[in-house]
Amino acid sequence: MHAAVANPPGARASAPIRPDLPGIARVEVEPALRRARCWCTDTAPDVSILIVNWNAAPLTLECVRQIWANTDGVRYEIIIADNGSDPDSLHALRQLGRGVRLLELGVNRYFGEANNIAAEQAQGSLLCLLNNDAFVQPGWLRALAAALDDDRQAGAAGPLFLFPDGAIQEAGGSIDAAGYPVRAARGKAAGTQEFSPGSVDYVSAAALLVRTECFLQAGGFDLTYEPAYYEDVDLCFKLRALGRPVLFCPDAQVVHVEGAAANDDPAAVARRNALGDLNRAKFTARWSAFLQTRCDDALRQIAARVLPPAGSQDPAHLPGARTAVLFTPYPLTPGGGERFLLTTAAALSEDHATTIVTPHLYSRLRLLDLGRELMIDLSRCRLATEAEMLAGPAPDHMITMGNHIAPPIPARAKNSVFACQFPFPMEAGTLRAARDTAGPYRLVVAYSEYARAHVLAGLSAHQMPAWPVEIVHPPVPQYAGDAGRKRRMVLTVGRFFRGAHNKRHDLMIDAFRLLLERTGLDLELHIAGSSTPNPAQMEYLAQLQRRAEGLPVTFHVNVSNGQLAELYRDAALYWHATGLDAPLAEYPAAAEHFGISVLEAMSAGCVPLAFNAGGPREIVTHGVDGILYDTLHGLADSAAQLLEPGTDHVREAMGHAAARRAAAFAPPIFHHRIRELVLG
Repeated sequence: MHAAVANPPGARASAPIRPDLPGIARVEVEPALRRARCWCTDTAPDVSILIVNWNAAPLTLECVRQIWANTDGVRYEIIIADNGSDPDSLHALRQLGRGVRLLELGVNRYFGEANNIAAEQAQGSLLCLLNNDAFVQPGWLRALAAALDDDRQAGAAGPLFLFPDGAIQEAGGSIDAAGYPVRAARGKAAGTQEFSPGSVDYVSAAALLVRTECFLQAGGFDLTYEPAYYEDVDLCFKLRALGRPVLFCPDAQVVHVEGAAANDDPAAVARRNALGDLNRAKFTARWSAFLQTRCDDALRQIAARVLPPAGSQDPAHLPGARTAVLFTPYPLTPGGGERFLLTTAAALSEDHATTIVTPHLYSRLRLLDLGRELMIDLSRCRLATEAEMLAGPAPDHMITMGNHIAPPIPARAKNSVFACQFPFPMEAGTLRAARDTAGPYRLVVAYSEYARAHVLAGLSAHQMPAWPVEIVHPPVPQYAGDAGRKRRMVLTVGRFFRGAHNKRHDLMIDAFRLLLERTGLDLELHIAGSSTPNPAQMEYLAQLQRRAEGLPVTFHVNVSNGQLAELYRDAALYWHATGLDAPLAEYPAAAEHFGISVLEAMSAGCVPLAFNAGGPREIVTHGVDGILYDTLHGLADSAAQLLEPGTDHVREAMGHAAARRAAAFAPPIFHHRIRELVLG
């Protein structure tokens, strides 16, 4: 037993804050605190219990009390990862004493990434993922830990979940061939069922004990499933792909009040249902070969694509090594800007201690996940927050990303470079403040001649320093494909989002309808892109899907790189419509600034049909390696001419020329150019 110390567990946890939770037993405070003083510790815990909080402090506090009351026999710590809650609501969670840590992330990292961040700071050899609406019962953790002690091969173990009324919620789960969960004995009275422990497809991460080394080896929770749903099922499948089965342990019981922390208004429920359907589609796209066959060979093949490279620890930077930092104010998600940033980081990390800096904390697991998705080796790169960077020594080199004419932060290095993706409009007050503190940036990097012209105009118009502006075309991965071996298939790739620079999927769906009417051909349109968890953007995607109803249109949401490669390989034509029907004279930012996806498709022998504005005009030579069109009807007409019978030789010649053109933008060329420009 541990002796009581200053600021013991629960030192200030007796405030009468408790949500209305029918069916959840009230905790007797003094006995709970006596038990916590024995087992809740910040010194060599065996288990790290991870809880994610977002504006639900009373619920989280009750969850902690229930842990204190019902946990013994195992030394544990509690890590609460707060997803940017109202700071005034966190006072009670900051005062919980020894063995309880609050990580204030400052922004909503959602369930998966918040757990990833907490896991990387955990001390225990076991991680317990626990929802704040899951209330543990006596002996729960002892039973789960014993299950993993008894089966050293197992990667995780989960409990019997009960509803507050005592009915069974989940007794382990399986996934059917269509990706739907099948929850054993759901709704049945707990006392009428007998269960045997054993291996299952998954156990909900509402309460799941995982070996820390297995969680890290599996890459933690995958960013593909943000903001929520199916990330825990995917984790369990990744553990199985590592040869680490997931166990159902009926001796451990947890009462789960599903959705207790959620907003249950009808619109929110509809969004959650839509998100669940969306993420099920992502899950089945990844694991379908195994779901259909239950074959270990299929599991191993999938594992090779989805598991991160070995080693998740920060690289050791040699003392005295020259340093480089890359700052981005934007979320780390798969996209063109992130490809530019992370490829630059990889290039500099060959001989510099390289750090990627963001305003708020990310996990290294996410960085490695992004590297896998984008096929970039980030193993030598580290992560830091803006505050950590500012508190440390000035780096030798600095590259700052931004979407305005003024950099988002002052220069920190003598050799500082500003990568302006495009000078989007900026509020006057913010612009003045940024202009006054910009500091000694040496030069500006632009993606294209189109972007460079607008950067130069912006520097002059807003009285910014007369920095030189150099063009560095973003790196374009090269995809395999043969222009002579294509399907009658049209492809477009781009993020699903509303806004002035959206990819105009809506107009391409309309153009495809026109194409079908004019040709009568058996054609397919495939639309691939990443989704965002913002409700407005989710609704935009739903609107697109409704717009395409009745047409041979397939959506590929958050498609993996391997699946994207197959789409590029098969597509005969590639469509790009950013800027179409936009008032470009008044708002030039609406045009495509460069066109990475256009060149990706060209590398695989697809013939690009791109709107005649912005960056694509510098990429595509009309009639030689692609088509530049001016109107929606022009897009449909040009596509019809390339697909009509007897014209395959024309399309194939353009496709071969497109592949040759794309080779000029390959990553090694970018690698050489960015090192030459930044390092001199």
